[in-house]
Amino acid sequence: DTDAKKQVIIDQYYELLEILEEILKHQPYLFGNRPTLVDFAFAGPFFRHFFSDFTPRKIMQNFAPSVHEWVARLWNCTSDKMMLVDDNFPPPNSLPQSWSRLLSLLPEYFEYYNLN
Repeated sequence: DTDAKKQVIIDQYYELLEILEEILKHQPYLFGNRPTLVDFAFAGPFFRHFFSDFTPRKIMQNFAPSVHEWVARLWNCTSDKMMLVDDNFPPPNSLPQSWSRLLSLLPEYFEYYNLN
């Protein structure tokens, strides 16, 4: 049913915003003080599908302001701005603890992706 699918997508959006907000309210990028390819890969679809559309953008601004700022920061990112920050990148072969909830969404996302 279309309404049920719509509600699943809305719920997933809110859950993802909640998880990203928890990460990004403590640091400017997903892995710390500098953007990585992960930031750009993640933020690209965010910009096109959520940031550029009025309704999801307003939800993002109100529910997850740090996520909104992150997308804007990446959209306006230049190499000279990136060189001005200290790097606190996690050690090799480790992920920040804050990523555990984000990674737990992958099975559900891949299931959704395969159905569409």
